[in-house]
Amino acid sequence: MEDFTKKTLNRIKKIHKEETANEELINLRELSENDIKKFLCTGERVFLRKEIIFGEEELVKIKLEQSLATIRTFYINKAIIQFSSKPSTESYNSLCRAYFWDILTYMQVCLNFKDSPTLYLESDICLLYIFVLTYWPQYVDTVEPFIIKGLETVYDRRFNGLRTAKGNYGKNTLFPLALFLSEKYNRPQSIKDSLLLLRMPSTESYSFVLDNIFTTNENVLNECIIKLSTYHIDNSKTLDLTYPFHKEQWIYFPIEIISLIRLRNSYNLLDINITSNTVINQFKPFINSLPEIEDLTFDLYQKMIV
Repeated sequence: MEDFTKKTLNRIKKIHKEETANEELINLRELSENDIKKFLCTGERVFLRKEIIFGEEELVKIKLEQSLATIRTFYINKAIIQFSSKPSTESYNSLCRAYFWDILTYMQVCLNFKDSPTLYLESDICLLYIFVLTYWPQYVDTVEPFIIKGLETVYDRRFNGLRTAKGNYGKNTLFPLALFLSEKYNRPQSIKDSLLLLRMPSTESYSFVLDNIFTTNENVLNECIIKLSTYHIDNSKTLDLTYPFHKEQWIYFPIEIISLIRLRNSYNLLDINITSNTVINQFKPFINSLPEIEDLTFDLYQKMIV
């Protein structure tokens, strides 16, 4: 497990180093920031940029979600490195705020999900929903219709054979968990129906976890955490999009485990010590944090839902 955590962080550090040193990436980020400012001022969602293609300068159309995705990745990587080097409530809240940029990116993608150049698969949407339920419940009423639209679009693609499913995408783990959380948080039937479109029967491990997460038995609870952590490690692979955790941000940040611990804590059950576990250790002291959205992020969010 130790090797897994270190390798994940080392990959992210390598990516972020390139982001901060490569002039083309720096320029791309500056252009993306300008695109976002234009959107806030004018509502414009498509931008023209001059790019050199095969040695010739051409005007290229860039969509808002592409600019958002550029900023999202940079902010998340930066926040991960800052939190891992100096874990604190402040840096954890900054981490959660950085991940909110993924919500903004996804909301923009959903305006034209079928033709968007920015890809969100079943597991990506499901993990994002779990994240919103866990740390941004004040926005779930607004974000939920976007989640429903994405899930139904993905389902239609699979059902009509437009993009055949060759893997599991967390349908027998993350989707039962999301459904479980939606029930505990009293979410409407519409989101449950959308999750059920893609949900498969739970694996034995996840069934055990969902049946026992509210236990007051220390050994049983730790068995739950071990099962979740083992699954997280075994199903993290950036080179295979069918794996539930194929994006570095979700490999590093085990939101599926965090969501259950936070839910359990909300029930004011007897505090049980969770055995040392490198997948979750660094996050445990901060799981009950209450992050607040930043002004720029909130302005973007408000502009998108108008």
